[in-house]
Amino acid sequence: MPGTGINSYVEAATSSSDRGRVVLLVLITASVLSFMAFWNTRQGSWLNSRLHMARIVETGCPSNADKPDWDQVRNRLQPDDRAFLPQAREFYENRHIHSCAQLAELVKDLEDVQTKEINFIKIPFFGVQLDVNDLGMLGGFALAVAVIWFRSSLAREYENLKLCFDTARFQDKAQGNELLQACYELLAMRQVLTTPRSLVGQPPSTRSFLWSQLVLALYWLPLGVQAAIVYTDLRTSPLGWSVSHGNTIFVYSVETSFLLLIFFVTFSCRNLAKDIDNLWDKVAEELHSH
Repeated sequence: MPGTGINSYVEAATSSSDRGRVVLLVLITASVLSFMAFWNTRQGSWLNSRLHMARIVETGCPSNADKPDWDQVRNRLQPDDRAFLPQAREFYENRHIHSCAQLAELVKDLEDVQTKEINFIKIPFFGVQLDVNDLGMLGGFALAVAVIWFRSSLAREYENLKLCFDTARFQDKAQGNELLQACYELLAMRQVLTTPRSLVGQPPSTRSFLWSQLVLALYWLPLGVQAAIVYTDLRTSPLGWSVSHGNTIFVYSVETSFLLLIFFVTFSCRNLAKDIDNLWDKVAEELHSH
């Protein structure tokens, strides 16, 4: 490759791109973990639904009863729960529960799992637990930090890439575009999430629209997770309000603030990603025109 001094610029630009991918991986991992914790604790989760069905059947099990009395179940249920009676009966029969005593044991086991594993989220390695009601606040903090980190990585990638191309142009004055093209092709071969246009063909082929949109969708993942948590917390606000007014107000305020912060930083990340794509397109068109 002519102009071997450009090698250090290519390596620096490649390193910044690699850092961006690592940060994006951290961001996705944090989003998935937060979503898993949220998904298991929502009111309609599998565990809560099992417990709900078991409790409906249990209402028809008076003291010392061997089998549930389905007429008694209907009479004792609240109006909102009566619609679930056929489903609860299927739950009882399909799981081969043979007695009220066995049902009571199942309810106790489900309640223990709900209390120990769902209402309190364990954080591996650190050995600490957090209350599920704090997920939007503490998870939002982690996602906000990761998004800011990712935004800084994208900004550094854009500046390094621009500097690399500008340096190649400067050294190419006496050689045409040979160095710029070599720089472009070397950097393009090392890209993963960014798909630079191919220089083969007349004119350079455009990148896949679907692929580029899928990559951009990953950027919005933290915002979607945080929005789902905040929305669920707002819907279930009476539960938190019945425990602590002060904690409820504080948590909602903080998690909503993190939601807004994540939105604005993610929007900036999207614009930076488009700037990077436009820079690749500009250089590709420049090489083609010469």
